[in-house]
Amino acid sequence: MPATTLLAIWGRETDYGRYTLPYDGLRVLATQAYVGRRKEQYRTEFILALKMIGEGVVARKEMRSSWAGATGLTQFLPSEFYKHGVDFDGDGRADIWHSVPDALASAAQQLVNKGWQSGVRWAYEVRAPANVDCSMGVPR
Repeated sequence: MPATTLLAIWGRETDYGRYTLPYDGLRVLATQAYVGRRKEQYRTEFILALKMIGEGVVARKEMRSSWAGATGLTQFLPSEFYKHGVDFDGDGRADIWHSVPDALASAAQQLVNKGWQSGVRWAYEVRAPANVDCSMGVPR
């Protein structure tokens, strides 16, 4: 994984760790499981979040999240943490909340596990003509 890609993810997700996720992650997951559009998915995420707290992976008070329940420096749902979490700093546990090496290595592992291929372009710059009518792309 290119370091620049990982840094971009970290910067976008939590402003390099400066942004404190605003919501109580357990409450978010419980709410999504009860009233959200993807109840089954979030029931599983809620149970995994309880497992994380029960196993001591993260303290209850540190389970802060986005509106959708993603947590940690690179914002993982609990299922993604269990699939891709990496102990890169060698302290014996994957900690995506406090360890930058663990968070970045976990993000890299997630992308690799999902099929990241080095050297393959994923985006292309497009330049619109100077006389383009931008209102054409707006729904009525």
